[in-house]
Amino acid sequence: MIAQWKSHSQHRPLHIILLFIFLATIYSIYALLRPLPPISPQDSITPPKMKVLPPALMWPNWGSAAIGTPDWGVLATTDNIPRPTASTIKLLTALAVVQTKPIPPDGQGEKLTLNARDVDLYNAELARDGSVVPVKEGEAITERQALEALLLPSANNIASTLALWIYGSMPAYFNAVNQLAISLNMHSTHLVDASGFSSLTTSTPHDLVELGIAALNNPVIASIMSEKSAMIPVAGTIYNINGLLGVDNIIGGKTGNTPEAGGCFIGISHFQEEGHAFTVVSAIMGAPSLALALSMTPPLNSSVEQNTVTTPIVAKGEAIAAYSVPWSTTSFHAIATKEIAPLRWTNQPADIAIHAIPASIGQQSVGELTVILNGVQYTDTLELDRAIPPPPLTWRLLHVF
Repeated sequence: MIAQWKSHSQHRPLHIILLFIFLATIYSIYALLRPLPPISPQDSITPPKMKVLPPALMWPNWGSAAIGTPDWGVLATTDNIPRPTASTIKLLTALAVVQTKPIPPDGQGEKLTLNARDVDLYNAELARDGSVVPVKEGEAITERQALEALLLPSANNIASTLALWIYGSMPAYFNAVNQLAISLNMHSTHLVDASGFSSLTTSTPHDLVELGIAALNNPVIASIMSEKSAMIPVAGTIYNINGLLGVDNIIGGKTGNTPEAGGCFIGISHFQEEGHAFTVVSAIMGAPSLALALSMTPPLNSSVEQNTVTTPIVAKGEAIAAYSVPWSTTSFHAIATKEIAPLRWTNQPADIAIHAIPASIGQQSVGELTVILNGVQYTDTLELDRAIPPPPLTWRLLHVF
């Protein structure tokens, strides 16, 4: 009995060593396989404060005006009082036509065969000294040619011809086109005729800028606005009343002029600003004459361009957030993968949001940076400037929790 007890006592140190080895092995396996603690961003940059300055614009000292861009919408207006539109509203008639019967950018659209009613419309406009193009019964004209007659020499008779061709009756046309105006954010616009000759067809500079932007965004109408002349049946060569076309960066627009409305002009200018393409749409209403409305447009549009600045917000490679890795003395940063330096309207601040997420070994993308400027969103992916290495074995063994 004593001999058996001694035998067990002699083997106890070996059992302890084996147990220690077993436990050490289990711990090492656990240390190697256990999930690593999250590597969260420690801090992020403070977005720079941008100077917000009131714009200095060359407003006319009569009537009313507004300015905007296709990207930013309406930026500023002198007032929001509805006034007679004169022929500027023909752009809305043109939009109603192409939205109902679309034309391919390089096409002519459907054909219209003019009848006695269209001749009567011509004679009625001629009698009240409205702008016209001659027509005859049986004349075949394409949809695009009719739009050219509507927008270049600003033919009132063609406005009514197109409205009746599309909608069948003037009441149906008015119902549709006034709904179209609302859909284009032209809430202060109301039409009682298709041409704008009536002083009861009214709008505001704000709404006419929205109209100019919508017209510019339609490739067919934008193309027609840029034409200095065109050929159509019966009338032959017709010319664009917009005498500014091709001068002082003017690429399009629509004139209007009646005794009640005064001179009106939707003017579209295109600029190159530090490598950025930049388009301005302005609307002037109630000028003493069409000539004055035209002459004031280039300085007004240029003043918009002068109040637009390139704003470097984020540089490519710029550190946006920092990461502290417990097993490394190296600094790791989330960096911007591209430059964000958009054009900025001088009195518009930028909203900057940084969303940096926890990182892990082998991970490259660690979130994004979003900039909202003038209603336009710019997004950049954040990436680590270097790969996070795996922790050494000694660190794993020494850091259990």
